[in-house]
Amino acid sequence: MQLALAKTNHPYMTKPAWAEYQRFYESGGVVGLEPNKQLQEKFPALRLGATADFNHFWAYPLAAAAIRRALELVGLHLGPHQAFLLLHAILFSAALLACGMWQRTYGVGAMLTLTLASPMLWFSNKVHTEWMTVCVSIFAVAAAMRGSWTMAAVALATISTQNISFALPAALCTLFALYRLYPTGKTSPFEVILLCATLVLALAHPAYYYFRLGVITPQLLAGGAQLDGGFLVSFNYLLDPDIGLLANWPLGLLLLLFAAVRARSDWALLTGNANHRQVLALFAVIAFANLFSQGANQNMNSGATVHVARYGLWYLCLFYPLLVHLYKALFVSGYLRRRLAIVAAGLALLVLTTWNTRAFWPTRPQTYTSPSPAAKLVYSKFPGIYDPSWEIFFERNSGLGEVGAPRPSITLGPDCRKALYLGLGPATPATTEPQILGNSLCGMAPSQASRSFARQLGARLAEDHAYFTIPSEVSTAMRASALLGSTYLPGAGDTSFQQFLGRGWGAGEAWGTWSTEPAASIGLKVNDINRPVTVVLHYNAFFHASHSTLVVRPTVNGVAMSPVTVTPAGLPGAMQLNLPADSLRHSGGLIDIELQLDGIRSPAELGLSADARTLGIGLTKLEVK
Repeated sequence: MQLALAKTNHPYMTKPAWAEYQRFYESGGVVGLEPNKQLQEKFPALRLGATADFNHFWAYPLAAAAIRRALELVGLHLGPHQAFLLLHAILFSAALLACGMWQRTYGVGAMLTLTLASPMLWFSNKVHTEWMTVCVSIFAVAAAMRGSWTMAAVALATISTQNISFALPAALCTLFALYRLYPTGKTSPFEVILLCATLVLALAHPAYYYFRLGVITPQLLAGGAQLDGGFLVSFNYLLDPDIGLLANWPLGLLLLLFAAVRARSDWALLTGNANHRQVLALFAVIAFANLFSQGANQNMNSGATVHVARYGLWYLCLFYPLLVHLYKALFVSGYLRRRLAIVAAGLALLVLTTWNTRAFWPTRPQTYTSPSPAAKLVYSKFPGIYDPSWEIFFERNSGLGEVGAPRPSITLGPDCRKALYLGLGPATPATTEPQILGNSLCGMAPSQASRSFARQLGARLAEDHAYFTIPSEVSTAMRASALLGSTYLPGAGDTSFQQFLGRGWGAGEAWGTWSTEPAASIGLKVNDINRPVTVVLHYNAFFHASHSTLVVRPTVNGVAMSPVTVTPAGLPGAMQLNLPADSLRHSGGLIDIELQLDGIRSPAELGLSADARTLGIGLTKLEVK
């Protein structure tokens, strides 16, 4: 859209704009761009003659295009991505300056903390509206805490150009501003300008699309949203272990705990405003508007940062006053207590910021087809305490990602402790054996697991979807058996090594299977436990000019084996893992192989493609001797 505005001065795509996009795509300036033809066909409902719109408004790219034009006047030429990065720097600086002006050092600290110690960090170098939404909404909250309702109104109206739901809190701030001005009847020219700008900005999004396409927002036309989505569904963006902000942001949980302790006696301090009821009303309207609009979203699992869905970031501005109050609280107690509190809080923030920068560093690839660390913990250790939306669980754990879910099927979660059944409803035949899916099958024989789980589900086979838990002893009992002297290849069925793969492996491909995590497991069973067994893993590896060494540290039945250093010169390679008969007798014929992989990288990290998987070794064949 920025290219269209800069090239043709139109807020929609035309033939010259598509040609400009094609040139930018071929330049390779940004990894992961969609091909021109694919992008042109993406939103057919938003095409009008030879022109085309997108699902998001054009104010954000217009600001970047204006920056490019302004710099060109003085002889400076920026690329499209550089213009967005400069826009991000301007937005951040404006928010930081406002926080410092209105809440002084405490505001600066709060703004920096929300930037460096939250998932917002990941968006700093992304062409995405979330950076604008967070920076400008924090600006608005800082203004409201100061009582500058006109500034808060115009800031929230600016966000509403991209996310229309923010028009509601912008309207509330306008009412508060008018209520404050009513007793005197006097307004400054600056406030009049701001209130007029609020109205224009709030109407820009719905007016443009209504007169151009006949709807107030394009997502209602393109199929991205439906108003009957349900209000409670939106809480997933806060609480779900995979996509939820709070479930994957420890600092947010600590701030809520801090608020619960302090708010009972200190509401005014907590909001930072003597008129704290008005500020709390604004927070409630922001939360309500976000929850209502996000309930209309038709693809809940999409739009991730690193696991966390981007929609959860819309609530970050509500944590700003909590941080301001926290920093103030550290400096109002006695000298000794103050020093101890500052040291304790400083250490906690250092730890959380370090963790956050590693988890959400901007170079990390986007991830929404594998479970988050929080989801792995919940579903492997406490599988029965929470049942998520089946869409999220299926796309994160099936190994198929965002495709139509096959039915009937059973998707296995992390460590195969929680499972999702997707059926055909009452039409499901009683003899149905569902297809087994998963990022990992935990070494279970698919056909045996299918029959066993179908018996366990019983009458629930007639349901549309159902969750159930799998005791660890059940998955162990269904361990796939390997015949001595056999060779297992890629593919499916009894001659495939896919049945032996546990966690840490990607989807099977024609040539084999990549390991995709720092640890990858293999589990199998042999019936002859009176003789030593050798398992041979044949592999390839993912290397690049700047990434040419991989260390594999194998462990077999809890016993560490000699590390294997893999280099391009040694490919293809073979790793022999020997098990004495005593070890097999002790384990009852079970063989558990754990591969720790040091130095794995993703093609996205290396700038090779948009593939976000961290690739280690590629298993091509498995022999049992």
